[in-house]
Amino acid sequence: MAMQGDPAAEGEQPIVVIGLGHAGMQVTALLRQGGCTGEIIAIEADATEPYQRPPLSKKFNRPDHLEPLKPADFFTGQRIEAIFDRRVVGLERQSRRVRLSDGTAIGYRKLVIATGARAVVPDVAGFELAGVQTLRTLDDVAVLRKAAVPGAHLLIIGGGYIGLEVAATAAAEGVEVTIVEREAQLLARTASPRFAAEIERMQRALGVRVRCATTVTELQGGPQVRAARLSDGSTVAVDAVLVGVGVVPNSEPAVAAGIDCRNGIVVDRSGRTSDPDVFAIGDVTSRPLPDGSRARLESIPSAVEQAKAAAAAILGEAPAPLEVPWFWSDQCDHRIKVAGLLDPARELDVFIKRSGEPDSLTVLHVAGDQLVCAETVNSAVDFMAARKFIKDGRQLDRRLLGEPDIPLKDSLLTKVRNQS
Repeated sequence: MAMQGDPAAEGEQPIVVIGLGHAGMQVTALLRQGGCTGEIIAIEADATEPYQRPPLSKKFNRPDHLEPLKPADFFTGQRIEAIFDRRVVGLERQSRRVRLSDGTAIGYRKLVIATGARAVVPDVAGFELAGVQTLRTLDDVAVLRKAAVPGAHLLIIGGGYIGLEVAATAAAEGVEVTIVEREAQLLARTASPRFAAEIERMQRALGVRVRCATTVTELQGGPQVRAARLSDGSTVAVDAVLVGVGVVPNSEPAVAAGIDCRNGIVVDRSGRTSDPDVFAIGDVTSRPLPDGSRARLESIPSAVEQAKAAAAAILGEAPAPLEVPWFWSDQCDHRIKVAGLLDPARELDVFIKRSGEPDSLTVLHVAGDQLVCAETVNSAVDFMAARKFIKDGRQLDRRLLGEPDIPLKDSLLTKVRNQS
């Protein structure tokens, strides 16, 4: 029997999911688990069965970097038709059809766009040389594994999390690594200066050279990259170059179809776009946040949360409350977790704690007696407390916050103010 909001009937158009990364795979599984009995068709541009993306940067040099997202029999077991190695090149909203790169068209009653994002490649001379790459797919990993060998010099352009994870893994294996970041600090879009300084210290301790406030003006060589010319006039000999300067959402079909897109496909808390029959989830979206703002979050927790919300909406269920945004990164033995988001334009008080495991650090960002964001290294207890305190609006004792050795969980006032 069909669920409320899922009037499955013989001959009815299917639910179509575009993209089988974390968000797309999650929503297909949840639709079946929630009682959807109708046809589900999943379309993936990659020819490879869906796999975990985080190990690509964290474990690129290890044999276990390939981790399937679901068991091999997932699609048959869940009665989901999976179409691989096909791109969606057109979205026809009036007739509710998507057109594929092989010329076929598929009708839908509900459409879920989970196409993710692609890497930005700077428009700089020499970026077309062999040995210059981004890191988004298994093919990229294969190239990186051959290039990042002990004794080789790997230049990483961009001080974001992917580049930092690759740098830590490569340096631990004897690869010479240099990071070039155009901003004055690492993680310039997401981290506070104090936290970025700690990440840089960790990288340097691994032997990584970090050059901030610097850009690559030209890559030299032919056909293989051999050197990088930098904005300070110096030239660095290199054997390989990894570009990690950001991503752009794969929202072109939605843009062409007239769906509202502004730095991603604009969605509500249920993942619904400006077309009520079209949903979007994951890195391709501009999504609402608990504080009323909007952002494009490039994180698996956000993708999974949105998949749950979209599945619930398609099944006719009420949406769950928005979760506190959070992120994680592994850099060798350092476990980095962040709860909440920082607004660079907002002035916040900063408190430091070192009450976790060895080499731990917690940077707390506080407005009055309210926690806004917690950046942690090797401090799982502080991170878990921070997620709860931000969600529940717990009041903090500023005197206890100022004691570095007192864990965050013990830094509360007794009164609770619910901000949900």
